[in-house]
Amino acid sequence: MSPRLVPASLLAVAVVLAAGSVRAQAIVPLDASGFDEDPGVSFPQDRTAIRRLRMAQDRIAGGNYQDAVPLLSAILDLPEDSFYRPENTQSVYVSIKAEAGRLLAQLPAEARKQFVVQHEAAAKKALEAALADGDLAAAAQVMTRYVHTPASYHAALIVAGDHLDHGRPLAAALCLRRLELAPTAEMVSLEPTLSLSVALAWRRAGMPEIAAERLGRLQSSRPNLTLPIGGSDVPLFAGDPLAVLARFDGAAAVGRPAPAWPVSRGNAARSGVGSLLRSPLLHRWEAGFYDDFLDVAEDERCSEIDRGVTELLAESSLRLRQEGKDLPFPVAQPLVVRDLVIARSAAKIVALDAATGRRRWEAAVDPELQSLLRAVHRRPSSASAEESGLSPADLQTPPALLRRIVAQGLVRRVWHDITYGTLSSDGQRVFAVEDLPFRPDVIWEPDGLHRVDNARRKHNRLAAYSISREGSLAWEVGGPDSEQGIDPKAESAKTPHEETPDAAGAFFLGPPLPLSGRLYVLAERNAEIRLLELAAATGAVLWSQPLCSTQASIRADFHRQIAGASPAYADGVLVCPTAAGAVVAIDLASRSLLWAFTYRRDESLINDEMPGRIDPVLLDSQRTWLDASPVIVEGRVLLTPPGGHSLYCLGLLDGKPQWKNPAPRDDSLFVAAVDGGNVLLVGRSGVRGLRLADGKASWVAAAYPGRESPAGSGFAHGGDYSLPLTSGALATVDIASGKYALSRPENSQTGAPLRGNLLSVGGVLYVQDELGLSAYGAP
Repeated sequence: MSPRLVPASLLAVAVVLAAGSVRAQAIVPLDASGFDEDPGVSFPQDRTAIRRLRMAQDRIAGGNYQDAVPLLSAILDLPEDSFYRPENTQSVYVSIKAEAGRLLAQLPAEARKQFVVQHEAAAKKALEAALADGDLAAAAQVMTRYVHTPASYHAALIVAGDHLDHGRPLAAALCLRRLELAPTAEMVSLEPTLSLSVALAWRRAGMPEIAAERLGRLQSSRPNLTLPIGGSDVPLFAGDPLAVLARFDGAAAVGRPAPAWPVSRGNAARSGVGSLLRSPLLHRWEAGFYDDFLDVAEDERCSEIDRGVTELLAESSLRLRQEGKDLPFPVAQPLVVRDLVIARSAAKIVALDAATGRRRWEAAVDPELQSLLRAVHRRPSSASAEESGLSPADLQTPPALLRRIVAQGLVRRVWHDITYGTLSSDGQRVFAVEDLPFRPDVIWEPDGLHRVDNARRKHNRLAAYSISREGSLAWEVGGPDSEQGIDPKAESAKTPHEETPDAAGAFFLGPPLPLSGRLYVLAERNAEIRLLELAAATGAVLWSQPLCSTQASIRADFHRQIAGASPAYADGVLVCPTAAGAVVAIDLASRSLLWAFTYRRDESLINDEMPGRIDPVLLDSQRTWLDASPVIVEGRVLLTPPGGHSLYCLGLLDGKPQWKNPAPRDDSLFVAAVDGGNVLLVGRSGVRGLRLADGKASWVAAAYPGRESPAGSGFAHGGDYSLPLTSGALATVDIASGKYALSRPENSQTGAPLRGNLLSVGGVLYVQDELGLSAYGAP
């Protein structure tokens, strides 16, 4: 008789099984070669939990299982997970809850029964409540809190089924793999459903060799197993079992992604692929960011928000070239949401009609920049100082110096501050980090330094702007510990409320990653970096998890302030780049720590003695990676950590290095794309390709023609990658071979070369540079 296994959902299987099990947290050992002796970070460790764990280990070693079980249970009861470093190891960190679950699994049956008897009633009640509410997260909590109870096994199958239903096969495989840690007797009761589910998940995840191995183990115990296909029971092992499983799973299909680009690099895995473009590319529209607000606002102040910015940016560009520095390309990347192109300029967020370029709305006007520009263009009287937002020191500052303050603030914001320039969206709202300082601490002049009285902030804000309400503020969280914010329970509320301790006083390291009505954002407070889960509609903090602590203050670490660290996600795993020397992965369904990886940062990027002494202009592409986003592809994580000098490839599930040695950065700027097993790196002088399998060169590095260099970031499409060059040409690189062809989009209106960051959605090419946005498309 064939088992009841529905490819579209494992929920039915879980309901049929009377005995089920929640996944036991697996120990995920970290490869010691992945850790540096002094990475500058420390991981969260609960001393009380560690003491209980060691006491439990001593009790187990002495055969006193009755006293060990309550100690392990207390660890599983903790609201937050933490890392534990086993004795006699220097660089291996594991989840302490995972270790507690592993020890429980290894107990003799009678001792394990003590835990089950104590907790099965509570586990069953919690699971029933989760199912009644349709709360997958609550079911996952049953899985991790009540390991090795029948209800926990049941919950594991439900969570795995949801992952398969929503196209997350690797997450389902991870869930089921941990279920396989159940004691032998319990595993037997789950067969053959468990083995078939595991094989199905690995097959969908694109790893047929693992699926075949799991089916081979099943064949020895169930050689006559059949599957219902087309109204008949088909023997699974009469021929090729993978082929039979593929027929059984034939209805599973991956739908086309919507024509949108809601986050940096396109999707949650940071591996988005743009749409193909047809030649010739003709100019459609152009929209400047600055000096053109009189047509959309009668308020005379709006015309001053950007007055003079174009001129100051042009002066800064000229100065950089005269000093022999490579002109970097802007850090801001546009988003495409609904029928809008949304971008951030140095002064505000601008939403443009994607078809015409007409400005639909603007938001997040920077009051600090606005007041400084007013001071540059007209000296206010002392009576108007309070109204303009200028301090007495600003009023006494010589106009020439004030102009340099604005110019250097624009340089940092436009060409270096990724935290400021990067946005994200859930389709309903646009999210941005606010309250970032504009003016520099130090003005760099040819004859030396000029100190500016500007105390560095150690906090900022995270804000959400409503797309349907023309950019109106929906909510904001953060600010000083003592400051009150907007009530996150209602977007239109005006009543102040007491900020949650998890958000007040925090420095948000980058924009959030939106996932299924939740936001995942990294925040630092008091040298501790946490992952926060917020409700996308309200900004309310739902859950938080400490990731690591840093040795250097965020106030002293200028490079970390501007790195724009934001999580990436695939197959149930959230990869969190802290930008502080560590990357931490979270099993999102169970809200537990999965693995951690450390790397050594360039110490010259940190200045504890005199914050602000690092010139942002000097932080050019010759020093470090330009993009800190992890790229997740084919079950691997590619890391280009800010302040690091290597490209790392780690396993998504365990964090183990996949290459014998990390690849040196050389002059590479960012990971451009991954296609056909090849990783394309864009550098200052050319492009190079590495094999995803081992990190070795795929082909001989290809130099740009003449003295060309990139003029912005590009986009992947159909096995190619299109990149703008400083001459205005568009280089289209074949990712498999490194060969490229040059073309020149036509700009019939201005004749300006194509420069800036490219984005291709729906057959239209959008280009954002420091002055505005342009659109190109085929006729």
